[in-house]
Amino acid sequence: MLREFRYALRLLIKTPAFSVIAILAIALGIGLSTTMFSSVNALLLRPMPLLQDQERLLFASQYFPKQPDNDAMALPDYREFKKASTLEGLAAWQELTVIVSDGERPLRYLGAQISADAFSLLRVQPILGRSFRVEEDQLNAPPVALLGYDLWKAQFAGDPAIVGRIIPINGKQTTIVGVMPQGWRFPEVSDIWLPLQLAEKDHPRGDFFLDSIGKVKKGVSIAQARAELETISATLAAKYPETNSDAKALVRPWREEQVRNF
Repeated sequence: MLREFRYALRLLIKTPAFSVIAILAIALGIGLSTTMFSSVNALLLRPMPLLQDQERLLFASQYFPKQPDNDAMALPDYREFKKASTLEGLAAWQELTVIVSDGERPLRYLGAQISADAFSLLRVQPILGRSFRVEEDQLNAPPVALLGYDLWKAQFAGDPAIVGRIIPINGKQTTIVGVMPQGWRFPEVSDIWLPLQLAEKDHPRGDFFLDSIGKVKKGVSIAQARAELETISATLAAKYPETNSDAKALVRPWREEQVRNF
């Protein structure tokens, strides 16, 4: 062993340029491996922060076999999927850019329009104020918003009196109803949330744009929920062939969906 070590050391001394490159490559490889392990460990081994009942959560959407990477759900289909007997609930969202105009200049954030039942389904509550009410999900309801913790700290200096304040958001005078816990950025990196407030007249069948998260009932497997949603999807395809003939149900564990996005 000592002989091999001395031989390797002599090679390093004789070829310093190559040695530096080799050492840097090894260091880079170790760094990348460590980063990858940390990321996979966070996604696969450790519980995701603030999400409750994680083993019962699933991602549900629709996809077309000819475009397998382009998945989304239509609003009317989402409402049919919500009726599944295997699910405790199914919440929907769409990500969007949000302009907050309170202050010297408008600031742009990544946010989400999200159904009011998402917060009770995921068992997460604001640290200040409240989450959305069902009636606030209705089209033309008074505009309200939930702020992310970091946005609240950065733009409003963590003002505890922020709840009830009215500020311009996307050009509308909007009432702040709550502040979410630190680390809550669902579905991925959102900083602000608005009610879904969608109508089928504006988003008819065939307009695929929503994503959803569901929770299976206790004692029900995700495979059972997948089978039921696939049956619902097949029924919709037969009933609405002009829009749904090629649409298939896409159901996978929520953690698996997060790893896929990573």
